[in-house]
Amino acid sequence: MAQSIERILGWVALAALVIFIAALAMTYVPGGQAIHDRIIAAFPHATETPNIDDAQAALDSGDAAGANKLAQGVVATSSSDATIDNHAGNIAVAAGDDGTAKHDYELGEAADARNGWNYVALGQLYARQKRYSEADAQLRAALALVPDTQFLHYDLGVVELNEHLPDAALSDFNAELKRSPTYQPAIDGKIQALGALGRTAEAQATMVALNKQLGSSKPGTRPTAHPSPSPSASASPLASPSPTAAPSPTPSPTPLPIAQITPPSPTPTPLPPPTAKPTKKPAIAHVKRIVTPPPSPSPTLTPTPVARLPQSIADLAPDAKGYLFEVAGDPGFGGELPFADPTESVARMQATISKGTIDQILSAGTAAMLSHHFTIAAAAFSAATARAGADWRGPYLAGINAQQRGDQAGSRPLFSQAASRGGPAAVYVAQAVADVAVGDDSTAYADAQHAVQMSPSFGPALFTAGMIDILVANVPSAERDLTAAAAASGAPARTSYFLQTIRSREQVQ
Repeated sequence: MAQSIERILGWVALAALVIFIAALAMTYVPGGQAIHDRIIAAFPHATETPNIDDAQAALDSGDAAGANKLAQGVVATSSSDATIDNHAGNIAVAAGDDGTAKHDYELGEAADARNGWNYVALGQLYARQKRYSEADAQLRAALALVPDTQFLHYDLGVVELNEHLPDAALSDFNAELKRSPTYQPAIDGKIQALGALGRTAEAQATMVALNKQLGSSKPGTRPTAHPSPSPSASASPLASPSPTAAPSPTPSPTPLPIAQITPPSPTPTPLPPPTAKPTKKPAIAHVKRIVTPPPSPSPTLTPTPVARLPQSIADLAPDAKGYLFEVAGDPGFGGELPFADPTESVARMQATISKGTIDQILSAGTAAMLSHHFTIAAAAFSAATARAGADWRGPYLAGINAQQRGDQAGSRPLFSQAASRGGPAAVYVAQAVADVAVGDDSTAYADAQHAVQMSPSFGPALFTAGMIDILVANVPSAERDLTAAAAASGAPARTSYFLQTIRSREQVQ
C-alpha cells in the first residue's frame, strides 16, 4: 500500500515538473505561445447550442435537410415555445417533411392556444394534403385569433370550394378582396364560387371588370400568384359540384393554389394577455356553414352600466400597449404594402431586386419580408431608396422590415426619412408604434396625432392615437379618437371595449 502511494506521489510530482517546464518555455522560448495555442486548438471544444436562427441560416444557404435536423434539435429542448415550434414546422415544410411539420405545429398549439400562427400553418398543410375538413377547422381557429391576416380568408375560401360550400367560399373571397383588391387568385375564386351558385351573370360581370382592369394596368404589374414549390392544394375545386351548383362560366376553372402565409416576427416588448391564458384550444364548430356576407354593423357605443371604477385610465395602459403591439405587429396594418407573393423563390426575389423596376423591387422586397428573409428585404428597400430619391416607399418599407425583425429603434430614422419624402399618414402611424416600443410615449402621442390630422378618417391612425391616448392618460383625447376609430371601417375587435370602459368610468362620479 505504501509503495502504491509513493508511486502516485511520484507521478504527481513529475506532472507538476512538466507543467512548470512548459510554462517556462511558453514564457521565455521564442514562439512558445504560438506552439501552446496550436496544441490547445487541437483539442475538441464545446460549441454553442444551435438555435432556430441557425436552422433558418442553413435553410437560406440551401441545406434544407440540415436545417430541418437543426430545427428538430431546437424543438426537442424548446417545445414549450409556440413561436419556435411554428418556425421549426415551416423549416420542415421547406424540407419536404410534412409529418415533422404537423408534429411541430401541434406542439405549438399545445404550448400556446392564443398563438394563431400554428393554426394557420397546420390548416395550410392539411389543405395541401386535401384534408379539407381538418383544414377548415384549423383555418377558422386561425381567423378567430389573427383575423386581419392577409390571404387567410382566401385560403379558407379555397378549402370551402373543395368542401362544396360555395356560399361560404364567396364570403371569404369577398373578405380577402377587401384587403387585397387586385389579388388574382381571389378574383378567380370569386368567379368560381359565383358559378357554383348559379349566379352566372355576376360571374361574367366580374370577369369583364377584371379584363377591363388588366387592360388598363401597366405592363408587368398583373397581380398573379406564383404557386409554391410545395404541392398545390387544389387541382380542381369544382370537380364535384354541390346539388345547387350551376355550370361555371369558364369551361375549365383556374386551379387555386394555397397562398403561403408566414407569421410576423415577435415584437421585442412582452405583450401582456388581456385575459387569462386559456387551457384549451379554441372550440371549433364542425357544422358546415352557409354564409351570406352580412352588412357591416355599426359599433354599439352605448355604455353599459358597471360597478364603481377608479376615474384614472392609467391601469388600462398595459392592456392598451399590448393590444397596440398585437394589432400593429401585422406589417400590413398601415395598408401601404405593395402586392407581394411570399411563395416566390429566393433566387427570383434576388433577380428582381437586381434588375427590376422600382415597383418590382419593392414587391420583391415585401415578399422577402413576409417570408422572413429580412436581409434580402433590407437590400431591396435600400436599393429602392437609393434609386428613387423622392419616393417615400423605400424608407417606409425598410422601417417596417426593421420592426418585423425586432429593431424598433432602427426603424425610427427610416420612418423619419420616409416622412421627409412626403409619406402619408401610415408613416407616422408606424413611427408612433416604434416610439412606444422604445418608451417614448410623448413623441408617440405627437406622431399619432399628426397622422390623424393628415387623414382624419384613417382607421389605423385613429386606433393608434386612441391607444397612445390611454398610455398618456388623456381621457378626452382617448374618447374622441376611439369613437372615430370604432366608427371607421375595419376597426380592431377590441376598440369598442376600450371606448366603453373609458365612458363607463366617466359616468361614475
